[in-house]
Amino acid sequence: MPTAQEITKALFDADGSVRNITFTPVEPQRIAMLLQELRKQFTVRDAFDHDGEDVREVLRSGSIADLWKSSSGYVCSYWHSDTHVIRALQVFISWPETQGTIFVELTFFPSDLVAEGFQLNRFLSIVEDWREVLKADDYYVRYENASWVQFDGLAPDVIYSRRTRPGAEQVAGGDQV
Repeated sequence: MPTAQEITKALFDADGSVRNITFTPVEPQRIAMLLQELRKQFTVRDAFDHDGEDVREVLRSGSIADLWKSSSGYVCSYWHSDTHVIRALQVFISWPETQGTIFVELTFFPSDLVAEGFQLNRFLSIVEDWREVLKADDYYVRYENASWVQFDGLAPDVIYSRRTRPGAEQVAGGDQV
């Protein structure tokens, strides 16, 4: 299990790659609920679908059912917040033709995290809250890695997952940048 210091160091590691929060597949209605939660603290700045169509207004309004009309596809959106611990967030949603579930990945650069006053407990709680909204079985906070085997929680680029997340008692005092 990674320590609080290891997680914090990995989140802020300025190695040029992004950090991904990859959730296990979820039901389509859960995506709408996640977007509703994001709209409370973020503003969608840009969004497009697999055809290159601007879908910002669809995401802003919350009426995303039209997005699933195609048998497969994706939406990539960029969100910003002046108040959240993550200032800029990319939300990638994809739905393969052969499944009834949807994949969602939240992405940020280490520089998008607010370092001043950073509290790892708060970050862990935010990710867990998103997982709960999605009702995802698991998630992986990881370094971006094109060769990553999907949902392999033991891969070397995985910073932590729901199953390896440290408890509050392990984080106390270890969440300073």
